[in-house]
Amino acid sequence: MAKSVSIIGYGWLGKPLAHVLKQDGHTIIGSCRSSDKKEALTDDGLDTMTLNLQAPPFQSIPSPLVTVDTVIITVPFKRGLENPWHYTEQIKHIANACVSHGVSHVIMSSSTSVYPSTNEITTESSDTDSTDRAKALSAAEQHLLSHDDFDATILRFGGLFGPNRMPSRFFRHK
Repeated sequence: MAKSVSIIGYGWLGKPLAHVLKQDGHTIIGSCRSSDKKEALTDDGLDTMTLNLQAPPFQSIPSPLVTVDTVIITVPFKRGLENPWHYTEQIKHIANACVSHGVSHVIMSSSTSVYPSTNEITTESSDTDSTDRAKALSAAEQHLLSHDDFDATILRFGGLFGPNRMPSRFFRHK
């Protein structure tokens, strides 16, 4: 059954996901931060709106992005974010808009960085890392999971790379 899906964050993960979902017959709309990128994404056949959630006070979420069955959040948690709790506030802001518009399912791409870097098996019951970054990311996840107004799914990715995402650039300044 085809669904309407919004992808908040048409980046290196959101854009190819949108193309796959569109090929599968879903109605897709998504967002990016800049008008230049919006133009390129539109030229690439993707229905795109600009949305900038860089710092509070946040821009209102345009209703087409949350007047859908499912919202997929692929907004990256930038390592250089001055205040990691801004990310938690971004996710809460998106969640509030989802509730206001009756979204039934929210999927968030997260990270295994909520856990400490150890050479052990990690499970959902493992302790999370004690850094502010890990605490803020975990709080964002928990905010979504605790909602009664929609179903939430958290996907924790680790070690991702793909086209135009070269792992070596992440170690360049270390």
